[in-house]
Amino acid sequence: MKVGFCDSRTQRLFNDHERLEARYGAEVAIRIATRMAMLVIAKNLSVLPIRPPIGFRAIGGEPDHFSVDLGAPYCLRFVGLDGRVRRRKADKLRHIEEIEVIGVE
Repeated sequence: MKVGFCDSRTQRLFNDHERLEARYGAEVAIRIATRMAMLVIAKNLSVLPIRPPIGFRAIGGEPDHFSVDLGAPYCLRFVGLDGRVRRRKADKLRHIEEIEVIGVE
């Protein structure tokens, strides 16, 4: 999947492991790195695991916004960039092959 970032500040943070460690701690920084690697190798959103520890889910009330778990209380939030509307959720997820990382919440 193609992974981009919402702004240059977020991109710098996610591309520097030392900055991630300084901001979130070593354990969460490793989880961020592994989740990012998983997103890059995934063909589309439909293949992401919804069960823990990944916990992929749509964020209610915000179209095309999703997250994966990083361990309480953190999650990695991103938006799907495919504009095509599908009837079934699984079908829609299959067509999202590009995301933009918003950050960690």
